[in-house]
Amino acid sequence: MANVLIMASSFLRVGRPTPMRYDMFRPVLGGPGGDAACNRGGAWHFACMPRLDVQMIDTPDDLEAVRDLCRGYRALLAERTPDRPELLHTYYREAEYEALLERLPQLHARPDGSIFLARLEGLPVGCGMVHRIGPQTCEIKRVFATEAARGHGVGKAIFGAAMRQARADGYRDMKLDTIAPLTEAIGLYERLGFVPCAPFYDLPEVFEGYVRFYGRDLAAA
Repeated sequence: MANVLIMASSFLRVGRPTPMRYDMFRPVLGGPGGDAACNRGGAWHFACMPRLDVQMIDTPDDLEAVRDLCRGYRALLAERTPDRPELLHTYYREAEYEALLERLPQLHARPDGSIFLARLEGLPVGCGMVHRIGPQTCEIKRVFATEAARGHGVGKAIFGAAMRQARADGYRDMKLDTIAPLTEAIGLYERLGFVPCAPFYDLPEVFEGYVRFYGRDLAAA
């Protein structure tokens, strides 16, 4: 299953796009005064909300943070597919996956690709990446948020940043693949306007119906 950063020199880009920021708001509990300080008159105050930033990676530290998150992504797949060990054996063998992580920068290099890192109050909590699979079609891969960050809109923010950049890069369609057990992820894709589509790579017969494919017209609102 095709889901998916580079050496320090690859980050030195001329005309780097303006970073995209998404401020998502959620109550922070346990701060000064706890709930009472944040919930005044039944309204939550922005001063009590953590900031979520999603930007394209720009430094070697960003790259390492994304690699660590991708390892978390693989661990999640292993957790969700205990009855289908052939999935990890086919697509995510540990040594081959580590080799792939070393090649992420080449696989998602600008201008055809992009890699995003989400930070919640400055801490890395999510990632996602895009690469070209057709003249005007891209694929988004490895959109992942840590358990601690879920519920803060991290996945939605990563998709928003990736779709905006893909449009700016001239793509008209975005594709993705997923697996049936990732029901919450599928729900997010559908809320974002993705619909089932035909496979865009050769899928072994054993995974038919288990690996699912979605696409979205980037021109749509």
